[in-house]
Amino acid sequence: MMFVVGIALNAAMRLTRNAAFQASSYHNRVADDLLFESCLAATLTAFENDPEWNDGFEKITLGDQSGRYTVQFLIPPPVPPDRKGR
Repeated sequence: MMFVVGIALNAAMRLTRNAAFQASSYHNRVADDLLFESCLAATLTAFENDPEWNDGFEKITLGDQSGRYTVQFLIPPPVPPDRKGR
C-alpha cells in the first residue's frame, strides 16, 4: 500500500513541477514581449517628438520586472571639412 502511495506522490510532484516550469516559462515569454513592446513604443515616441533624436536609452526597466532594455545608435563621426568630396 505504501508503495502505491509513494508512486502516486512521486507522480504528483513531477506533474506539479512540470506545470510550474511551464507557467514560469510562459510568464517569462510574456514579460519579454512586454519589455520589447515598451522599448519599441519608447523609441518611436522619441522619434515622433524629435526626428533627429539619437541619444538612445540605457538600462530602462519596466516596473518591477527583472529585464531591461538599452537603445544605442552607431553614428559615424563627422567627416572633416578637408576630406569632403574625396
